[in-house]
Amino acid sequence: MDELDFNVLIGNAITERDKELIFCGKDEKLEDLKFFTFPETIRWPQLLRELGIFSSASQAVGCGWNKDIEAGFSEVEIGKLHKHITILKWTLNEERLLHET
Repeated sequence: MDELDFNVLIGNAITERDKELIFCGKDEKLEDLKFFTFPETIRWPQLLRELGIFSSASQAVGCGWNKDIEAGFSEVEIGKLHKHITILKWTLNEERLLHET
């Protein structure tokens, strides 16, 4: 993983198999990856501050990141340094909804 890459887990229903499917390429092992874990209530401004991409949540908001993080898989690239963030947000609520359909 490059120092500009972040693997982020959000929520309480992510299994080891989920992490393997989303984050591991054919030559990567799960134990070789570093993950940042956050509660399901985190929003983009707070996440970007915690990862050190912005010095404050207010700065992130001022740059247009005042939004919620959607459930599921996301990939974004941010800033002039092209910081790459891969996110898996999955909670027990999404898991329940998945099984109801």
